[in-house]
Amino acid sequence: YVDVGTNIGYHAVAMNHFVGCPVIGFEPHPIHFAVAALNVKDKNIKLYNAACGNNEESIRIENFDPGVIGNYGESHKVLDETNSVEVACLKIDTLKLQMCDVIKIDVEGEELNVMKGAVKTIKKFRPVIFFEALEENDKINLFNGLNEFREHLGGELTITLLKEIGVGFEVHEIDFEKMKRAVDLLKQLSQ
Repeated sequence: YVDVGTNIGYHAVAMNHFVGCPVIGFEPHPIHFAVAALNVKDKNIKLYNAACGNNEESIRIENFDPGVIGNYGESHKVLDETNSVEVACLKIDTLKLQMCDVIKIDVEGEELNVMKGAVKTIKKFRPVIFFEALEENDKINLFNGLNEFREHLGGELTITLLKEIGVGFEVHEIDFEKMKRAVDLLKQLSQ
């Protein structure tokens, strides 16, 4: 299980505990990383204090004041040095993993870049990929991103959807209008 955007480690710890699998986690923000490091202590979880992307470089992400109430998980990539912190960015492919069944990606809009930096890993292991898409524009970005990623893989992308709990089926193309309606329905049902 590869956990990109580990935050404080709740998904990493849950997967390791309930599934029993080894976990590799990536958390760039130093405050989240420190808490995650405490939460994963003495578990089969390797934690990197780094972001993931399509390039190995230093990037800047938003900083936050833990004394101010808000969503501490939203540390977006930024260009401005004001109220930001510099972090390392790695490509998943450079890890040369021996196995990879699931990748969870929650990186505030950088999901496609993470997948581009994991193309070899994805082609080799064909893992299940979970990623976050929150905003209204993300429906279009999700569709465009999946098409772009499909092209990046050489034209082939299979997505497993759930027919019901525990029963999946594979699709090889997406009808954008149906996907948009489904996202709208899920959003409406969740309110």
